[in-house]
Order: sequence, then C-alpha cells, then structure tokens
Amino acid sequence: MDQLEEIYQLIKQGNSYLESPHTDLVESYFSDAWIGIKQYLKEQKLQDYHEIDEDGILSNFINNQCSILFSFGYYEHAIDFANDVLATLQLNQDERLDFKKHIADAHYFLDDRKQAIHLYQEYLKQYPNHPSLLYGLALLYFRLKEYPLAIEHFKQVASLEDTFFKDAAIEMLIECYQEVNDYEKQQEITSMKH
Repeated sequence: MDQLEEIYQLIKQGNSYLESPHTDLVESYFSDAWIGIKQYLKEQKLQDYHEIDEDGILSNFINNQCSILFSFGYYEHAIDFANDVLATLQLNQDERLDFKKHIADAHYFLDDRKQAIHLYQEYLKQYPNHPSLLYGLALLYFRLKEYPLAIEHFKQVASLEDTFFKDAAIEMLIECYQEVNDYEKQQEITSMKH
C-alpha cells in the first residue's frame, strides 16, 4: 500500500496546488498521478478502483481530472484521459457517461463540432432521455445557432422530471425564442416558470 499512499499524497497535494498560479504545470502533474494510479492497479491486478478507495480520494481524483483538464483548455488531453479511463477501469453507468460527455464537449471546443454532435447522438442511442445528454446536445445546437434543433432538444429536456435540467432547459428555451424573434412563444415559456 506504500505506492498507493504516495499516489494519495500526490493527489492531496494537488488540491492546494491547483489554487496556485502555476497552472502551466497542471498537465504534467495529472499525467504523473494517472500513470502512478494505473501502475498500481496493474501491479495489484485490479481494474475496479473502488476496491482500493475506501476514503473516496482516488475516485474524486479520477472523476474530477477530466473537468480540470477541460477547464484549463487541455481538450486533447481530456479526450485521451477519458478514453484511457473508459478502457482501463470498470465504471458504473453514470461514471461512464461523465467521461463520454467530456469527450463530446472537448471535440466541440476543438472545433470538431460534427464529431461532438455525432458522439452525443451515439450516447443518446445508448441512454435515451438522459437529461444531461439531451441538455448537452441542445446546448451544442444553441452554440452553433441551429435554433430549431436546440428548441426541439430543450423541449425534450423540459418535459422530463429532472428539476435541475428542466429549469435550465426552460431558461434556454426563452433565449432560443428570443434569438428567432418568436416573442409569443417566449412569453408562453416564461409563464411556465411561475
């Protein structure tokens, strides 16, 4: 367990390290930590990191790494990392979806928008009516100014029970109708909020 403890210490140091101004070193920090984690799992013949993660530090690290790489603009590294995690670890459905969404979003920010939309559509075939995926695809259409498609998908999200995405979808529908100058529909959706 010594090696795992070292990895945990690296990860723990990373929490305060990320608050420092030296963000140019974040990429190498994460690469080293992930290599260490994979090496430990390989040596222990484990694929399921949950087995060695009683305090949740490792799973938090793995679940947050893509977000952090993404937020610093390391989109290609975020894609590589997410694909590596999907191929290496046994994940539950929600965890797999988190990484798949990062891959699709990263493609959008790399200006590979067709691939981003294609990936969202593929994921929705596997997980139809998933509020987070539907909302993500709708948001991509909105950014691409494809308002009819954005409206269609935001309406789908608004019809689901998920409160967070439902409320967000209603807000975005108001913006969509404003963009297409349909003030009657905009008023109608606005009244749904009350």
